[in-house]
Amino acid sequence: MEPHRSHHWKPTVFTTPTWCSVCGEFFWLPGLVCQTCGLLSHPECKVAASSCMMRADPSVSSVGQRFLNVSRMADSIVSTLSPEVDRKDPEHGNVYRIHYNTIVGGVRSMEQERSARFPTISIQMHFVPDILGLKMSTWNRDYEAAQQIFGPGPACMLARASIKLLHAQLYRRGSNLRTKKGVVKSGSDFLSMIGYGVRGGRERFFTYVLKEDKMFFCETGQEFFRDFTSKHAMHANCDEDVRYSGEFHVLKNKHGDHVLYVDNNSGTYSPEKKDLPLIAEIFRKKLPGS
Repeated sequence: MEPHRSHHWKPTVFTTPTWCSVCGEFFWLPGLVCQTCGLLSHPECKVAASSCMMRADPSVSSVGQRFLNVSRMADSIVSTLSPEVDRKDPEHGNVYRIHYNTIVGGVRSMEQERSARFPTISIQMHFVPDILGLKMSTWNRDYEAAQQIFGPGPACMLARASIKLLHAQLYRRGSNLRTKKGVVKSGSDFLSMIGYGVRGGRERFFTYVLKEDKMFFCETGQEFFRDFTSKHAMHANCDEDVRYSGEFHVLKNKHGDHVLYVDNNSGTYSPEKKDLPLIAEIFRKKLPGS
């Protein structure tokens, strides 16, 4: 049996959403990174870390080494996901899943833990190609944040691997997450699912990405994503092309009815504003009454 190789831990402050390689949960406070293999750990998790799997290779840059490690971690997590196969039958409504995630590390009370929980939501959107045809929104070459993700070079490769890992963590179904599944058959159902766009007595905005047959979204202003480079890239699983993206929110009209307002506010993909009527048609057709 190969002897256990110790990690060479160094305290590190993470400025973007980061996860522990040992327990798989997220944290903001200072953590530890192995200077040899790039493993990330909560201070309290390091005793359970597996053996250091790599030795420093002088021919590989620190960024390149980190990319290799994160890529392997991403492949490992994605391979454990159970496929979300849902009936594609508009007569039976749109299947949705709300994934309740928790940021850990620094949460010291039940009240803080509740406030640290946040949902990411995926919902079926039937037959998007019927309305959009071949229209796609490609990542914006003129947007600096998008260049840092989709551009060439090892740093961008690392960013993409990290974002894909984050997407897998936030949208996975597993023991460390609580997932609620349901069916939306109308606009009223959808508005009810998102609490009519209000939480804690305040109006909320949502960041969304529309793909071939699903929409992925969460609250725009959640603390977890405040400093994140691109929320749209995360929801899109770092795809270079999506159907559409932007934000939406809910307001009451003069009659007191709740109305869903959808826009194209996405620097990452910069979808064309002239296609918004088509997006509205998708919502009306797939979510009658919205």
